Amino acid sequence: MVLAMLLSEIKEELKYLESLVIEGTNFQFVIEKGTALLDEIVVQEHHELRASIVLVLINAHFYQGNIQQAKSLCEYILSTMTGVEDKLIYAKGLIALANIHKHENEFAEAIEICFQAEAIFQHENYTLGLAKTYTNVAIMYRLLAEYKKSLEYMDKGRRLYEELGDELGIAANTGNIGNVYFTMGQHAKSLEYLNTALHIHENVNNLRGIANNCMTIGGVHLLTGDYELADSYFQRALENFTLLNDRIGASHVKSNVGILLEYLGKFDEAQNTHLEILDYSIEIQDALATATQYGNLGQLLMNQDNPNCDLIKAEDYLLKALNIRTQLNLRQDESSNHKCLSELYELTEEWEKALKHLKRFNELQSELLSEDTKHKAELLEQQRKVDMIEQEKLMQITRYQEQERMLHNILPSTIADRILEGEHNIVDYAKDISIFFSDIMDFTSMTSSLSPDILIHDLNILFTEFDRVAKKHGIEKIKTIGDSYMAVCGVPIKKHDHALCLSNFALDVLETSKKYTLGGFPIHLRIGLHAGDAIAGVIGTDKYSYDLWGDAVNIASRMENSGEKGKIQITEYFKQLIDGHSHLQCTSRGMIDIKGKGQMETFFMHHSNNS
Repeated sequence: MVLAMLLSEIKEELKYLESLVIEGTNFQFVIEKGTALLDEIVVQEHHELRASIVLVLINAHFYQGNIQQAKSLCEYILSTMTGVEDKLIYAKGLIALANIHKHENEFAEAIEICFQAEAIFQHENYTLGLAKTYTNVAIMYRLLAEYKKSLEYMDKGRRLYEELGDELGIAANTGNIGNVYFTMGQHAKSLEYLNTALHIHENVNNLRGIANNCMTIGGVHLLTGDYELADSYFQRALENFTLLNDRIGASHVKSNVGILLEYLGKFDEAQNTHLEILDYSIEIQDALATATQYGNLGQLLMNQDNPNCDLIKAEDYLLKALNIRTQLNLRQDESSNHKCLSELYELTEEWEKALKHLKRFNELQSELLSEDTKHKAELLEQQRKVDMIEQEKLMQITRYQEQERMLHNILPSTIADRILEGEHNIVDYAKDISIFFSDIMDFTSMTSSLSPDILIHDLNILFTEFDRVAKKHGIEKIKTIGDSYMAVCGVPIKKHDHALCLSNFALDVLETSKKYTLGGFPIHLRIGLHAGDAIAGVIGTDKYSYDLWGDAVNIASRMENSGEKGKIQITEYFKQLIDGHSHLQCTSRGMIDIKGKGQMETFFMHHSNNS
């Protein structure tokens, strides 16, 4: 009987599998173990855990070359992880899909998908995701020969890794910057970054990072003719791959070492090295590596400086290499192979064979040149698509910023932020708030003779000043309707002294209004204040409106409607909240009839004689 795994055990196993993918080893083990984990009952019950395992499987299949399987798993992630709580996993699925498009040389599509993931990572404040996204985009720009953009995005990723203190991320990005400069032919600049990356890997004792960087640095020195340095870096790389028990990595280094030994004139050692790698390549059934070693051996044995020069063996190796490369449709390698055979048959004075292979070399070169032109045209088209994607992204950012600005203008900032973050149906219970209403006395008769231009101009000036005073006192404007102005204190931001703040605002507004006119007519306000509880929320979907509802709102409105010119009328409850403040004085108006409430004692609030 097989016992079911505990949730904690599965999470530990998942971490281990993730570390194997990062290390780049044992992909088949990761696939087998990860697939088995999906069958565990506890995994089937945990939606997010299952998706995390699938993400590991996507990467393992991708790196092992099972592209179609990786793509199918990506489609599963993107079709199932659509909830608000699944955004990060969805974004990680997008990055995996982008890698697949990159593998298929669909760079424009890959970059567009990366930008979709970037938007989610930014919204979720997931810095690591952003760092990885920028690194991916940078690599794709390098493949598009957009080196300036590649370096810009690589640097953005590196800075985020530095912010996170992620040494491995910093090292990987720094090394990638070195690769960009290497592609540009700037070998000195390339070595500067590659060496910096190597030092970081050394500091954290990351053997794989050390091995990979040493192999790349050795390759740069090999190309620039500094064979002694190339050899020292290749040996370090070999030592570390051996410690990691990574025979594939070691074989890649040895292949470079074999070429280096030939350059140094150490032909016996070069031949032995290529034969060793050839045997291993055949053992692991790596056809590409096998063809490479046949080709290396063929060129070595036709080298006239080699005391062991053997043109018959060289021919045999080169023909074996050609056979594999033709089957694999590696036309650039096939073309080079034909050129080598043509040169070999010249040495053996087999002119007909030499001409045959030279002719095929020229045919392939012509086809490759045509394909290269076509490829460059395709790259230009992809660059055009990427430019359009970036322009659209910039337009989206601009539209979003404009939307953000408009929402903040018409709604309280905290409410606007909640809408921008995707919240719907915003409804809050506002407890202990103070509400303000004002209107202009005799507004209709006063303005009946005014032109619309003058009326709107003067009202705008007045209410803009009210807005300034509101901001000064921490008051939230709710709306204006005609000549009425409604404001609140204590919502959406809680304030324990809401009544005092609103009182000071009301007194300021009353004084401020005396400085203005409507078409030359003096302005006389009546103001009503009350405090209590209310419902606050947003109505509308296209045209938003933040408003308040409840008995406290109605009473505040009644205080304004039943008030007197140039005065601030408040309820007894509101008076209790501001009692004890020496600069405020309240005078009883007595009992008055309030519509819908009956008899209520109200007060006029004003500055005290001592203030």
